[in-house]
Amino acid sequence: MAHDGGELDDGGELSAAASVLKDSIDDYLEFCRKRGEEPEKPFSGKFMVRVDPSLHRELTLVAATEGKSVQSVVREAIQERVMRKVAKKRR
Repeated sequence: MAHDGGELDDGGELSAAASVLKDSIDDYLEFCRKRGEEPEKPFSGKFMVRVDPSLHRELTLVAATEGKSVQSVVREAIQERVMRKVAKKRR
């Protein structure tokens, strides 16, 4: 609920949830420390790839020909390559 300051008044639910989240993270970090492992870090799903300008041009032409974005063509190519590797590992 909003009060006269225009801020969200959640009755303390957000601060309680934040406290539970912090405790969970602390527990996970302690668990990793005890096992001598590095904690896993989340992936954003974003990264930059540098390519030769001629490849960039060809990629753009392929995308246009297929009626797709460059992003879509790159994502499909990466997915296809990675899935082939995964399938080989499973054999």
